Amino acid sequence: MVVFGITSVCYSQKQDCNKFKTGKFYYSEILDYGYTIRDKKIQKSFIKEKNMWVTWDIKWTSDCDFELKFKSSENGDGVFKAGDRITVSIVAVSGDCYTFTSTFYNSANPTGKKIPSTEMCIKKD
Repeated sequence: MVVFGITSVCYSQKQDCNKFKTGKFYYSEILDYGYTIRDKKIQKSFIKEKNMWVTWDIKWTSDCDFELKFKSSENGDGVFKAGDRITVSIVAVSGDCYTFTSTFYNSANPTGKKIPSTEMCIKKD
C-alpha cells in the first residue's frame, strides 16, 4: 500500500515544459546529429549527416504534448511526405533537458510507429 502511494505521487507531478516550447535544441545522446529550432508555429530540424532541413508545423495539444505535421524539406529525397505527422509527449524534465516519447504516422504506419524515447537539451551557442 505504501509503495502504491509513493508511485502515485511520483507520476502525478506535473512537468514544467514551457521553456521547451521555443528555442534551439540538440539530441544529448547523438551530439553530432544536428539540431532543432522551434518557435510557436514551426519546428525546423537540421540533420547533419544528410545535410537536410525538415520543417514541421507544430501544434501544442497540452502543456507537454505536441503534434508535428510535415511541411517541407530541403535535400530530403522524399524521406517525409505530405500527411506525415509525429505526436510527442515530454515525459521528464531535468534542468535544460527533457525526455520525450513519440509516435510517427505515415501511409506505411497509419496506426503509428513508436520511436524510442530520447532526450533533447537546450542548445546554447
